[in-house]
Amino acid sequence: MRRLPEQQRIAVILSYHENMSNGEIAEVMDTTVSAVESLLKRGRQQLRELLRRHERDIRGAFTDC
Repeated sequence: MRRLPEQQRIAVILSYHENMSNGEIAEVMDTTVSAVESLLKRGRQQLRELLRRHERDIRGAFTDC
């Protein structure tokens, strides 16, 4: 999570940890619902890629033994 840009991180945390709707997040972040949707989409994509890299690193560590 720390690797996400701040606005993406905030949107993801409010959505998944605080269970807030996109409308509520938009109010808190003083932005539009479409901007929140975009932040969440990019945040999920980036987290997915980070997890893929981490998985490859872990698999590589065990196959190099």
